Amino acid sequence: MARMLRLYQYCGTLVLALVTAVAGLAAAWPALVRLPGDELVPSVLRFQPLSPAEIERFETSRRLGSASDQKQMGRLRLGQALVTSDPVLAVHLLDEAIGRLEQGLSAAPADTAAWAALAFARLRRSGPGDASLSALRLSISMAPAEATLVVWRVGLLLAHESLLGADDRQLLAQQIRAGWIFAPVQLVALLRQHGHLSLLHDQLTPPDLGQLARLLATPLP
Repeated sequence: MARMLRLYQYCGTLVLALVTAVAGLAAAWPALVRLPGDELVPSVLRFQPLSPAEIERFETSRRLGSASDQKQMGRLRLGQALVTSDPVLAVHLLDEAIGRLEQGLSAAPADTAAWAALAFARLRRSGPGDASLSALRLSISMAPAEATLVVWRVGLLLAHESLLGADDRQLLAQQIRAGWIFAPVQLVALLRQHGHLSLLHDQLTPPDLGQLARLLATPLP
């Protein structure tokens, strides 16, 4: 009887562990899903993945006393979240990245790149929603033609496709036009990979269509 009781207890422990693991993975689901523009993130954020020891040294040396320090740490935590193979750890890192970026932006809000990073971190953490989309709108409104961000912001808008209203779709068209000017190869690769080339086609003049045809004749980068 005692042996059977221990077996039941053991099975119960296994079931509880399985339920906990599944719940953890469910909570981390947005961090695992691949989104349009993901491939652009390292170059856009200009981060190099750091070890925990390197980040600790950064925290110790900088003391995180300024808004720029908070934003930088937010980007570093975001970079760690993207490269970790542990989905639960990714969620914790995203939470810290969001907190750091929010704190930095509350003190120094005029930072289009940081708002885009916050939009991406919120999107990664919780999926498409008003919080990530509002940060993205702010990023675009501050610098609509920021050459380093336009294509990535196209990807972020496409990740919110089901939530976009008429004004947001105008922003998307605007970012696509800017992307065609500043980074046509990246833009075509992004839209081609995610099945949205028609959005670009609608924005082009006949001479542009000839350039698009030449780009489409080349392999994806």
